[in-house]
Amino acid sequence: MSDNIILGIDPGVGSIGLFKRDIDKSDKLSEQLIGGSILTFPTGFTQKDNMKSLATERGDKRRGRNHIQSRKQCKWATLELLINLGMCPLSMEELDKWRKYDKNADIKHPYPTSQLFRAWLKCDFNNDGKPDFSMFELRNNLAIDKGIDLSTTIGKLMLGRVVYHMAIHRGFRSSKGDRATENQENRGIDEHEDLKGAEEGKAKEIKNIMQSYNLPTIGCALYYLNNIQKERIRASKYTIIAKQNKQELEYIFNLHEELGDNRLNMCKRIIKVVFKVKPLGSQKGNIGYCVFENNKQRAPKSRPEFEIYRAWSFINNIRDITNNKELSLDVKRKLFEQNFWKSETFKFGRISNFIKKELSNPQIKFNYEDNFEVSGCPILFLLKENSFLGEDWDTTSISIDKNESVENKKTNTK
Repeated sequence: MSDNIILGIDPGVGSIGLFKRDIDKSDKLSEQLIGGSILTFPTGFTQKDNMKSLATERGDKRRGRNHIQSRKQCKWATLELLINLGMCPLSMEELDKWRKYDKNADIKHPYPTSQLFRAWLKCDFNNDGKPDFSMFELRNNLAIDKGIDLSTTIGKLMLGRVVYHMAIHRGFRSSKGDRATENQENRGIDEHEDLKGAEEGKAKEIKNIMQSYNLPTIGCALYYLNNIQKERIRASKYTIIAKQNKQELEYIFNLHEELGDNRLNMCKRIIKVVFKVKPLGSQKGNIGYCVFENNKQRAPKSRPEFEIYRAWSFINNIRDITNNKELSLDVKRKLFEQNFWKSETFKFGRISNFIKKELSNPQIKFNYEDNFEVSGCPILFLLKENSFLGEDWDTTSISIDKNESVENKKTNTK
């Protein structure tokens, strides 16, 4: 056998092709092949058409489980609040059996079997075995105030049933502009922002119904479509927005003065629980490890030290391609102090204009285009501009006496 034998390997998604070539045998490739084989193995994909990996399928199922658990937690939190407000006939013991795990129980997380609670779910408030209203009819009656006194026991149960219905069907909510939610909570209860993002297009049909027939709330519109027009609400062209449900609750609490002077604060408590959005999970576990110290993680992007490093790395890479030289240290320092303490990204054109003004040379050219996006230093900006530490935030130290803080906490608790 010749010594000039080459082993060829052709790796694929679901197989590996092997072949041997004897280059001394002939000059033609087809005659050099003296043997071959194919090894096949599972591809790691569940669907050949979509090429969906096992990890992707596992993630989809996990997200589905988390979604179901989030809906359950919303129901439990809403029921707990309604029980405390006297708007739900369920007892706290039965709710705890449903939401808390008991390893000694025969049935884990048993659904409440209270007859009053089952009747409340069916809108049977007089316990005659027959529903008194449909859900849309009840929401319409509360918004129009058809002689319903919400200060009575039955009236509170009706209001609680409407709140629980909204907790189950909260409606669509756009994630656009989530940073402004904190400011929205501090505003008056009668102020409403316009629909944002995809909400405007989705709510167009139902808004036209409300405007055409002068309906005050989304519940009245659903009652009109379902009970009068006999149109199907689910899986239809009508999309309910979460903000419309919030406005309906505020409208009902404003309308029924018999709930007392504290009704607006009660409404805020209910909205905070029913429409609570689960915060995003921390991503700090995804930070990579250092190249030089393998047992230590890199600095997060939100660290002030990393923002300084990123800014100076970019500044040191700026070159004057007209004269083929770097910037002077004084210009670099001024550039960092006057341009990078920003809370958002900005165009390189701002840096270009600044350097041209400093060097008094409008003809100078750089190795970056004017529309190149440059990252600012948002954490540094917040620490300097909005921090109670003031200008000396980076050198100020705060010492806290643990014993004193514990005593203050006990005093505040009392």
